[in-house]
Amino acid sequence: MLVNNKKYWNSYYSKSDKNKFSRPSKFGIFFFKKFLKKDNYLLELGCGNGRDTFCFYRKTKNIVSIDESLQAINKNILLARKTNKNIKFLNCKFENFTIKKKINIVYARFFLHAINLNQENKLISFFIKIKKYCKVKVALEFRTNKDKLLEKGKIVGKNERFTNHYRRFIDVNKFLKKIKKNGCKIIYMKQGTNFSKTKDENPHLCRIVFELWKKIQHIFLHIFPWMLLNFFITKRDPLKQSIHKNFSDPYLPKGPNNSDKLFFRQNYYFKLDKVK
Repeated sequence: MLVNNKKYWNSYYSKSDKNKFSRPSKFGIFFFKKFLKKDNYLLELGCGNGRDTFCFYRKTKNIVSIDESLQAINKNILLARKTNKNIKFLNCKFENFTIKKKINIVYARFFLHAINLNQENKLISFFIKIKKYCKVKVALEFRTNKDKLLEKGKIVGKNERFTNHYRRFIDVNKFLKKIKKNGCKIIYMKQGTNFSKTKDENPHLCRIVFELWKKIQHIFLHIFPWMLLNFFITKRDPLKQSIHKNFSDPYLPKGPNNSDKLFFRQNYYFKLDKVK
């Protein structure tokens, strides 16, 4: 489905107070305490009224926040000027954003479930483009297909509903497979209720933080150490240079037939298996 929530959000943010900060979200506070660092260069997608953006500014001054709602962006710019906060707010889609080489954090709360599946695939490609420049950490919070709101609204597609605006309820397992396939390393994940409970609802959400490594960083930090270990072990005993060769090693406990097997794998790690 073609998603256009712009009219809804422009109307929503036109009613908000432009002269005061909104309280940061619970996920924003969690991310601020656990993951955000002073030297981070942060990109926020779907920043809305800037509730989390202004919170993050207390720790890092390098922030770019984007949103499709012109009303939200204009109010954020005015509030940032009044309070002397040097935050760059841009009215654009993430697909049209020019990637900065310094970006190493991408934060998006309640953004993933507001875009369709085609845009989700573009978003993952967007993360991979950022990864070309440096290691990037991505933090997301979104509604899952276990959320009760899935039972309401007009059905516009699989796990897609339209109430007063469009939502897509994410299948967490499918999303995890997709990002892992693209080389992402999960460093935090939790799902359930009570993450963003209000008097009106208690949505079922998933919080996930993952890393994408620049290729050269991945080689030196993950593959090279195993290559080095391979070198020292084979240097100690020439017999181990031959893959899948049995050998007797005085430093290892003996198997049932007084032998062990050492397997050198293509990704440079080894595993000891007893040979019967």
